[in-house]
Parts: sequence; structure tokens; C-alpha cells
Amino acid sequence: MIAAYIRESVEGDGLNLQRESIKSWLLAQGLDVEGVTWYEDTLIDSKSTRSGLEALSRAVLASQVTTVVIWRLDRIARSVRDEISMLTDWCQRGLRIVSVAQGIDILGQETSNARLLAALQAIDNVAREERRIERIAEAKKKAAAQQRRRAFFSKQKQAVWDLHHAGLGIQEIAEKLGIPADKVSNYLIIV
Repeated sequence: MIAAYIRESVEGDGLNLQRESIKSWLLAQGLDVEGVTWYEDTLIDSKSTRSGLEALSRAVLASQVTTVVIWRLDRIARSVRDEISMLTDWCQRGLRIVSVAQGIDILGQETSNARLLAALQAIDNVAREERRIERIAEAKKKAAAQQRRRAFFSKQKQAVWDLHHAGLGIQEIAEKLGIPADKVSNYLIIV
């Protein structure tokens, strides 16, 4: 039996995209789309159960599956370690594993070490790219916060200068703006 597994991590993650990509691959291989057993998990987070993957795993253990088709390798596990463990187990059972988006086609025990390593490299590349995207998003947040702080202090500094030019003393400016007098002095010293 051919099994297809799709998983949605966040709402709108694209179950339809995954399903259509897998169907296109099946049709291109001349396989009967109607004869495929679909396993699906939606809105998965780190704490939720994955009933679709669990059902697929039971079918694999019962030797009911010969081929597992997935959109990307990262769909089958929450961590790279789990992905490698699952892929290794499935290969030892002689399953054919296909990742349509990554162009990976592993045929169980007949798979050469080079092909298995290529699949594992693809898993690693996905994980690295996700971490890179997270780091970029974090850096953008940090930069935006710094920019807001700079803008605030720039406005505060300008307010100090405006009040100073209006003839107010350091203590009066400090009281009016609600900032320490030494900060007012520092703003007036820096030109």
C-alpha cells in the first residue's frame, strides 16, 4: 500500500499545497491517486498528539505500507533526531520513502549510503534554514526596539534643548520632563 502523510504546523500552513504536490507526483509516476491511503495531522504544536502519524506508524509496523510519500522530510518528526530515527527504521523495514518537494526517493534497504546521507543532509538543511529565519526575525525585532529607543531619546534630547533655549534651567527642565537633572546636564553637554 502507498501511504501519504501531510501535516499542518500552523493555521494556513498549506495542507492543500502538500496534498496537491503529492497527487501531482503520484500522477507523474503513473500511480493511482485513489488507491493511496492518506494520513493527516492539523494544527500541530509541540504538545499535541499526532494521530495521523501514529496511525501511519501502526500501519508500517503491521507491514501494510510499502511506500510513504511526504511533502518534505521535516513533516514526519519534531526534531532532526526523530526524523533520522524514523527514516532509519523505515529503511530497515524496506519501505520506499519519497519527499516530493525535496526530490528525495529512498528505497529501503537497497538505498545506497550516499542517497541516505543526501536525505539526511536535506533534513539538516531544512532545520538550518528554519533556525536562520528565526535568527533573522529575532535580529529584526531587536533592531526595531533599538530604533524605538533611539527615537525616544532623540526626542527627549530635543525637548531638553528646546526648553533650555526657552530659558529654563537644568532643574526646571528635569522637573518638567520628569527625568533626572544629571541626564539633562548630559544632554546639554553633548553637542
